[in-house]
Amino acid sequence: MRAISAVLNLLRKDLRTVYRDRFLLLMVVLPFAQAWVLRVLVFVGPRYVPVPVPVAEIALYFAPLVVMVAPFMLGFVAGLGLIEERSSRTWLSMRVMPLAPYTYVLYQSGFTTSFAVVLNLGAVLLYGVRPANPGWLVLMTVLMSMSGAIVAFLLGSLAGSQVEGMAIGKPLGIVMATSLAVFAVAPGWQLLVGWSPWYWGYLGLLYSFAGPAVAELGLLKWPGYPPGAVAAATLLLSVILTAALARVYAGRAD
Repeated sequence: MRAISAVLNLLRKDLRTVYRDRFLLLMVVLPFAQAWVLRVLVFVGPRYVPVPVPVAEIALYFAPLVVMVAPFMLGFVAGLGLIEERSSRTWLSMRVMPLAPYTYVLYQSGFTTSFAVVLNLGAVLLYGVRPANPGWLVLMTVLMSMSGAIVAFLLGSLAGSQVEGMAIGKPLGIVMATSLAVFAVAPGWQLLVGWSPWYWGYLGLLYSFAGPAVAELGLLKWPGYPPGAVAAATLLLSVILTAALARVYAGRAD
């Protein structure tokens, strides 16, 4: 019971932090703004600017991004909080609280993941593309939402201040984008970013929206991995990277 009470106290603290900080609150609503902007660009833009690709196909290419932004933004917000907790040595209080360090890691991961899932489902509805496999979309949304913890502990481990954390967040976004750009090259070369959960997450999300027809998309070199293997890779990499980075964060916090 004391551990549950400690987790609830952490949850109240984080929710208060997000509510009181208008910048953090803006980061939370950003996924909805992005979904709306993408919807306008994809479905309204071609009326005025001709494109060589069918609108329905373009909509599928951008659909996974609607799901991938929320965990990245929430991980960024959580990472700034971890930097502050490390600099204020709040982490050391975990030793006297009825909360084991691994439980704290699970809490941080669960907080960003659950929050991202809620935001993602709303963003998908706002974007307006109906998935070919709704059940698979829910599964991949949960798995992709776990990547927020990776961003959080990476920023918390590397940055010495929140200013540094914001600076590190920019190249991290480039890394995620690079993981997606490889879909324009041969499947064999795509394995060079096989370490990236965003690569596998994009694969799984695109399959969720397009279904088996994903192999026929003209601008994409589809690797043809079984959907189950894609989901397993997303889950495994998210867990491994989160655990490794959390351990680095704990070492620096001590």
